[in-house]
Amino acid sequence: MTTAIKPFDVTRYRYRRGRNRLVLALATAATGFGLLVLAAILFKLIWAGAAAWGPSLFTMITPRPTGKAASPTPLSVRSP
Repeated sequence: MTTAIKPFDVTRYRYRRGRNRLVLALATAATGFGLLVLAAILFKLIWAGAAAWGPSLFTMITPRPTGKAASPTPLSVRSP
């Protein structure tokens, strides 16, 4: 039993090729948009971090915490 090979269908090829190009264009646009958002976040982080750099960052002593401090151990034992 032999199977016949179907002739090459040009319209189906063009349809699939066009649809492939459309999906690739949409994927490229989504990737570009995502990279743009990530670049904006990175720029904001670098800009805010660069503003904090200065001589006081290295010379100022860290202040003591104020208010009620947390327990030094996570599992504190209460006395009766």
